[in-house]
Amino acid sequence: MPRAHLHKVMTCRWLLAAIMAILSIYAALTFTRAISNTLSHNGAIDFHAYWYAGHFVRQGTDPYWAYLNSAEPNVPIHYVDKVEAAGQPVSQGLCITPANSAPMVLLLHLLAYFSWPVAKMLWLALNAAMVLATPWLLWKLLPCSLDRWWRGLIALTYYGMAGTRVALGNGQTSIIVIFLMLASLVLLQQDRKYPAGIALGLALSKFTLAIPLFLFLAYKRKWLVLGVSILVQVLGLAVMAALPPGTPMSAISDYYSIAAGHVYVPGIHLTGLFPTHKLLPLIVGIGFSILVLAPMSYILFMDQNLAQRQKDVTDYLALTALCLWGLLAAYHQIYDGGLAILAVAMAIGVLLAGDQWSAHPVPRIPLLALLLVGAVALSLPGMFFGQFLAWWDPFIRGATTVVLLAFLAAALLLLKWSLPARPRAGSAPQAAKA
Repeated sequence: MPRAHLHKVMTCRWLLAAIMAILSIYAALTFTRAISNTLSHNGAIDFHAYWYAGHFVRQGTDPYWAYLNSAEPNVPIHYVDKVEAAGQPVSQGLCITPANSAPMVLLLHLLAYFSWPVAKMLWLALNAAMVLATPWLLWKLLPCSLDRWWRGLIALTYYGMAGTRVALGNGQTSIIVIFLMLASLVLLQQDRKYPAGIALGLALSKFTLAIPLFLFLAYKRKWLVLGVSILVQVLGLAVMAALPPGTPMSAISDYYSIAAGHVYVPGIHLTGLFPTHKLLPLIVGIGFSILVLAPMSYILFMDQNLAQRQKDVTDYLALTALCLWGLLAAYHQIYDGGLAILAVAMAIGVLLAGDQWSAHPVPRIPLLALLLVGAVALSLPGMFFGQFLAWWDPFIRGATTVVLLAFLAAALLLLKWSLPARPRAGSAPQAAKA
């Protein structure tokens, strides 16, 4: 398809309106499903871990120690919504593993002052607000301007993604972490380094999701932001260590014990493909990281004398590639897949304004195919088909992994093409034609 024809298709208003109508319906179903899941007995299963851990923080006990030692909070417990837990168990029979680091556990413990039905609905409302706001943050980071139609399509795609849907229904912290990651970058654009560092520090509580941003800011030499983020984590650890019977070393070792238990759990990450092996996941993770980060580092440091427009493009592509690498290299489930919206926005931006993204011709048809297949694969329904088809959940995870790999390959190629071609050694510039 000629480039002019492709651009005409992608700017056709009635076609965009039809797609937006379909995505709007799907996004509405996503939020409806999230609300119904939260209201069910098993709803907000992952948030329950932090609500339950918050009871120990309220009572001055290290929640990591409490989890590892199967402790139970003291009763009776009085909640601010006039409800009392008079006896055991306080747990609602859901997940009780506080898998995030101290700052997030301490932040979410505030919701433990509410009874479970109220707390999980408050958390759903907060998560829904952050989901709605996340695309607005993403638009500010794109190195090209998009009209309202395409901005709306990016937003509706994010709202309908499986990662967003599952995270909302499960009460996962992935939503707040993605929101804080993007907020940190927007704050940094506004030269508000301390708030940016605080946002990054809180996001690092789910370090497997936020560590790519930490590495990106290290590449950008934003040392003050990184220092503030580390301080946030250190202060959180200090507070946790002050809770008996904790010490700084026990708080670190207890959290490590909890985090290490996720390494061999199947998910959308490459290392999860080998759950029965001890060394193979580590070898695959290290090998994959070298395969991705080594050429990426070479590309980024090959030419530092770029115009600001080119720097904006290479920065966004580098950030996208790092986030995709993070999703594939470390433990992640479907609910973390919402971060792939960076790649969806990348593909749309290149298709609409390729000349601003690349110094070389971009094969738009393969990129359009990747965008369409990728957006659909990242938005497939889960539980509805999973209850009838035993193979559906593994299929969804596998399809997500393949799409993430394809988007990562595209991001790395675009990163290479975003730099101007360098003349070969010994070659003389060609004379201009008369």
